Amino acid sequence: MNILYDHQIFSSQKYGGISRYFSELIRGINNKTEANAQLLIKFSNNLYLEQDKSITCKKFLPNIEFRGKPIALKIINQFHSKLHTAHRECDLYHPTYYNPQNVILQNDKPIVITVFDMIHEKLPQLYKNNKLSNRKSILCKKASHIIAISQNTKQDLTNLLNIDPRKVSVVHLANSLDATNDERPSNKIPQNYILYVGSRKAYKNFEFFLKSLAPILRLNANLNLVCVGKKFDNLEKELINNLSINHQVLSINVSDPELVYLYKNALLFVYPSLYEGFGLPLLESFACGCPVLSSNASSLPEVGGNACKYFDPHNQTELTSSINELLVSESLRNSLIKKGHQRSKLFSWDKCVSETLQVYNKVINAKCFL
Repeated sequence: MNILYDHQIFSSQKYGGISRYFSELIRGINNKTEANAQLLIKFSNNLYLEQDKSITCKKFLPNIEFRGKPIALKIINQFHSKLHTAHRECDLYHPTYYNPQNVILQNDKPIVITVFDMIHEKLPQLYKNNKLSNRKSILCKKASHIIAISQNTKQDLTNLLNIDPRKVSVVHLANSLDATNDERPSNKIPQNYILYVGSRKAYKNFEFFLKSLAPILRLNANLNLVCVGKKFDNLEKELINNLSINHQVLSINVSDPELVYLYKNALLFVYPSLYEGFGLPLLESFACGCPVLSSNASSLPEVGGNACKYFDPHNQTELTSSINELLVSESLRNSLIKKGHQRSKLFSWDKCVSETLQVYNKVINAKCFL
C-alpha cells in the first residue's frame, strides 16, 4: 500500500501540532512493512522533517530572510507537486491541509483527509475571513473518508457540515515529548510557577485566565506564571500591567527538552481553552507528571478523562477557586499526577498509525465510497 502526502502543512509550519502529527504518521507508517508513505515536497524549514532522516527534503534558503519567503516556498512546492504527482504511484492520497487545489491532482485516487477541529465553524465571530471553512467543507465533501482526531470533532463535523457519520472515523493523537529527556531552559525560571502552553488566540481564553489568576498572584509574591509561546504583544503587556502582575508573568520559547523540564517542575498546568479539537498539552502534562486544571469544553474531557480537575471556561470565580484548591492541596496534585500517568498509556503514536492504516485499507478495498 502506497500513501501519498502533499507539502501543504510542511510548507506552512516550522513546528506545530498538525505538522507533528503528519511527521509521526509518515515515520510510523514507514516503520511498518505493509505500507509505504511518500511525502511530495522539495523544500521545507519544518523542524520535524529535519529530524527525520528517512525523508529527503532540503531547507529553503536557510540563511536568507525576505518578506515573501513563506509564499515563495509554497509556490515552489506547489509547482514541484504538479510536476511529480503524475509519476508517483500511490493507492491513496492524504492532503496535509485543506487546499482543494491540491486534491485535483489526484482525482482518480481515493482521498482521506484529517479534520483537526471545527473552531472556525463553532466560533465564527472570532474570524473575519472564513476562507478556511469553505475549503474544509469542499474537501470534506470530496474526500472518500475523513479522520477526526476526537469524538467531539466528529460530532461537530457531522452536525455543522452535514457529513454522514459513517464517512468519519475517530483516531486519537498521542504525545511526542520524551519525558526522560529534559533540559533546564537558558532563561531564568522562577522556583514556584503555574504553566501555560500554546498560542494565545482568542479561543484559547488567555485573557480570562489572566484575570482569574491575577488575584492569586497579587496575594502570593513568590508565585509566577510561565507562558510557553511567542512574546507578549502590546495589548497583552498592557493587560498584564493593568492587573499589576507584570513582575510575576513571563513568556518564553523553548525546545522540546526544555518544555519537558517546565512540565516536570510546574506546580500545575492550566488549559483554559474555549474549544480544542483534541488537546495535546493534556497528554504532554500527563507524561511529564504535571497536574492538570482544564476547561471542561469541547474535546478536553474526552482526552483528559478522570486525570484532570475541570472548570467552566466562562466562570472566572470557579477557575480562581480551582487554582487555589490545587495550590494548597499537595494530595490532590499527587492524585492527578498518578491518574495522568495511567491515562497517558491509552494514547500512543503506534496506536494512531495502526488505526490510520485500518482506515486506509478500508477505503482502498471499498467497492464504492460514501
